[in-house]
Amino acid sequence: MTTQSVREILKKFPYLFNVKLIREECELLTSCSTAEIIQRYRTMLSTVDKMIGTMSGEMEADESKEVKGLLFLQKELTDKRLKSTSKLLAIAVQQAHDVKVECLKLDPPHLLIAIHDSGVHQGWVLVDDITLPCTNDQGIPGMVIDLMSCYYARDLKYPKSFMILGFIQKTLIGDGNNDFFKSAKYIEFEKNTARPVCENSEYPMVYTDLDN
Repeated sequence: MTTQSVREILKKFPYLFNVKLIREECELLTSCSTAEIIQRYRTMLSTVDKMIGTMSGEMEADESKEVKGLLFLQKELTDKRLKSTSKLLAIAVQQAHDVKVECLKLDPPHLLIAIHDSGVHQGWVLVDDITLPCTNDQGIPGMVIDLMSCYYARDLKYPKSFMILGFIQKTLIGDGNNDFFKSAKYIEFEKNTARPVCENSEYPMVYTDLDN
């Protein structure tokens, strides 16, 4: 994936800033339908449930657990030893009444999820001071797909601190060809947490070679 600025891409390909079209482009590039990725997402969460050891029940029936699963993965795959000038997270979750939908110029694509008191979730993909409302018709999985689609459709690299997106790339899309930065913490997580759970879980996760 390249490191073109989003502004350059916008000038050349304005259609890549339409979430629906971005998803369609991602499906063509990955040969994975939205339905397939959502099913893999459910399977991934069931496996993450085993990793955490504190959640139970049907993960797909409770979006709060979906959020907890994502935040768990992000925490485990965030290496604070990496030097970064930004504290930006790949996935941020806030209560709706506290949400500020804003993005700075040159910010990489990242996801903001707002949780309403009613339990409804709303999401935006924010990139380079551009706000893209998520389709919001498929819950949290759909929002994650919108975020990943932005990287695939625009051929962008993940920031080093966004290793959770590389993990999602391997588990949801099954793509081990597009390499991404892996810190020692990421490699340790795969070896000591992801591999044992995947091998012994009744919910085998769609996962490309862990040694890649």
